[in-house]
Amino acid sequence: DFLDKVTRQALRVAQHRGSKIMDVQDLQLVLAKYWKIVIPGLGMPTFQSKKASSSAAASTAASNAGLKSKATAKRKSAAS
Repeated sequence: DFLDKVTRQALRVAQHRGSKIMDVQDLQLVLAKYWKIVIPGLGMPTFQSKKASSSAAASTAASNAGLKSKATAKRKSAAS
């Protein structure tokens, strides 16, 4: 029963990422997320698409740039 549930969930993860083949990472993600089981030696699964991680990095960089420009504007107005 447990194996059937984990296998079905991992197959859904594989289909969601557009693959017809289930990978070890699919099983790893299901075990960690839904069952709180981390396989020793593999660590926590890290699934982020390159698009998502690059857009997140760009968003963080833009946010940091906005904070820096506000701080610079404050310093300039305080110096005046």
